[in-house]
Amino acid sequence: MGEIRKRIRERLATRSVVRDEHGRLELLGDVVRGQIGEGQGSMPSLVVDDLELSWEEVGALLQSCVGFGLANRDPRAWARLA
Repeated sequence: MGEIRKRIRERLATRSVVRDEHGRLELLGDVVRGQIGEGQGSMPSLVVDDLELSWEEVGALLQSCVGFGLANRDPRAWARLA
């Protein structure tokens, strides 16, 4: 049980993005983990590292990743596996 808690803490401490001194987002690695949120208006937002990102911000962040893959996981599928 202690090993699982350790892995969870490490995963939560791992940051995917950071804002630079000009407020622009920067990728810190090759994986971005987040959650789709309700957002404002008709578009959902993406919450990454406690930052609520608009799709414009997500697009700017991923602009340097053209050709990379993108995965989306349904949390209900994970619950069925548990």
